[in-house]
Amino acid sequence: MKWPRDARIAPAVREGLESRIAQFLSEDASSDGGKDGRAVQKLLLDLYAIYTSLAGTEAEELSQFNLILAGVTWDTDEPRFAHAQKYINRLFSDQIDEAHAYIDKAINERATEDYAVGKTAIAEAGARGGKAKHQEAAAAIERAMAFCERHHAGFKSKKDMARYCEKHFPPVKYTTYYRILRKL
Repeated sequence: MKWPRDARIAPAVREGLESRIAQFLSEDASSDGGKDGRAVQKLLLDLYAIYTSLAGTEAEELSQFNLILAGVTWDTDEPRFAHAQKYINRLFSDQIDEAHAYIDKAINERATEDYAVGKTAIAEAGARGGKAKHQEAAAAIERAMAFCERHHAGFKSKKDMARYCEKHFPPVKYTTYYRILRKL
């Protein structure tokens, strides 16, 4: 696990936490993909006991009881922890199935939001790219049409005008100029 740089955790405690997390992940990989609420609840209790250095002491049971009470009533004002709060509240009040259903719904909602944001970003990038790609041609057409309005009497036909524009206002082709001039 990557720990914050300013975390003031003793090396022995950090090693104990990492060991317990690794154990959970190896057990979890072979079970039901992290959906076992009892295993998550046990993990949280064990991590708390390790963190408070109460693991294996007589005070461990009391600290676990206090943590369970805190888990049932925990309320956070931090938006980042809103889903974790509701999940932990359900876990510690023995609503394991409800906790599982809630976290699945939260994960699916997050995936849907991420997909929508990604789709919008891709569409906007495509639109910006399309505009940038055609910007040079649009500028050439604008200059050519301004020239044609001022000098239209000097050309025999719209085809001659389109040929002139292709030659003097690249990168637009004759057919595009002719199509535009036919509409005028």
